[in-house]
Amino acid sequence: MPFATVGAVSRTDAASAWTRAHPLVADAALAVALLIAALVSSHVTIQVNQAANPTYRPPGRAAVVAGMAATFVPLTARRRLPLVALLACVVGFVAARVVFDSIEASISVLALAVALYSAAAYGRRGWQAAACAASLVLLFAELWREVVVGAPPIKNVLVFQAFTLLLTWP
Repeated sequence: MPFATVGAVSRTDAASAWTRAHPLVADAALAVALLIAALVSSHVTIQVNQAANPTYRPPGRAAVVAGMAATFVPLTARRRLPLVALLACVVGFVAARVVFDSIEASISVLALAVALYSAAAYGRRGWQAAACAASLVLLFAELWREVVVGAPPIKNVLVFQAFTLLLTWP
């Protein structure tokens, strides 16, 4: 086995052992890294929207930061309180989209995926399915609201038919 591979494996094992020994710090670091990436993504999206449409009015910076924080900060509790963290991330995401008019969704979806994984992996066995199902229903309801409200009338019919097909799939 080449030396580089042995070194990489031992560093991976050391990082994994450190993460198991310090889960709160690791989860906080993940939340901060994703929050920073989401803020950058949001800033770029706002710049692109302003360049494409001079009448575009972006949400305020405080609103964007508050919405992103509400989505990402709960990830710090993803191993200790996984079901609470999942529901808090979902509520934060929906609130950011509805109340704060936050436009970032790329990195936020990663936070939701991490929260869903954590709920399934670390959550209490009796409540995992219910929490994950409730979260997915809320997310699909928000997606439906955004697409139907934001789409022209002809697209509304197509979106409604697509959601109906998805919900009635055997």
